[in-house]
Amino acid sequence: MELTSGVIHAQPQTEISIGGDLVSTYVWRGVYQSGFSLQPEIGLSVGGFTVGVWGSTDLDNFKEVDLSVGYSVRGFSVGVTDYWWGGQRLGDGRFAPYFKYGDTHYFEGTLAYEFGEKFPLGISWSTMFAGNLDKVDGERKFSTYIELGYDFRIKGVDLTCAVGVAPWDAPAW
Repeated sequence: MELTSGVIHAQPQTEISIGGDLVSTYVWRGVYQSGFSLQPEIGLSVGGFTVGVWGSTDLDNFKEVDLSVGYSVRGFSVGVTDYWWGGQRLGDGRFAPYFKYGDTHYFEGTLAYEFGEKFPLGISWSTMFAGNLDKVDGERKFSTYIELGYDFRIKGVDLTCAVGVAPWDAPAW
């Protein structure tokens, strides 16, 4: 299910989008997150700038809220996402409160390039750079995810074939 609304003013173009999905299983970058989930989203775009809020909640205790900002120009894009997984338990067994940034948020920077309609290949590099970055062997690890995706259409249905890799051992992957 998705609902999108657009409003156009004088230059630059402004667009507001509202949508949502119902998914039987929530898998993020190949990692199981939760079962059946409701995932609402809202976004605002002005020119090449975007801001958005995306969420996910299941029937148990898993909660996620992601805030994002970004900028795109001529196929290149850069963005920052604040991931909050509220279904996490703290060391004392309590669920993580939203405003406990050091324990419950992950901040990720992303660089991406889309080649265009004639060759619809995209590549992205995303690295966690702040927040709850666990240490492995006493060293801080910056979890990284690299993805190649190719967009295509079959019988009016938009699809993406993608392959992703986490190039080194890090806690978020």
